[in-house]
Amino acid sequence: MNQQAVRTTKLFRDLIRSTTHKELAKEIGVSRSLITMITHNFRTPSLGVALRIAKRFNKNVEELFTLEQTGSEGAKQCKKCKNG
Repeated sequence: MNQQAVRTTKLFRDLIRSTTHKELAKEIGVSRSLITMITHNFRTPSLGVALRIAKRFNKNVEELFTLEQTGSEGAKQCKKCKNG
């Protein structure tokens, strides 16, 4: 069964290098670990978080995140995360 997953774009990965995960997290009101997991495609940002990230970088959400087809295995698993 094919599924869709939200992935970060190259532009997102380029922009995220202009700041630290800690600084971005503080600016948009989330944890540093969430920013790290989003950056590495281990977590999908909520709509609100995606919008705040886009606003912070003065970009549209579609420029920073994209939908990709995945196989039956679904999204990547975070080795450090207990729940996936």
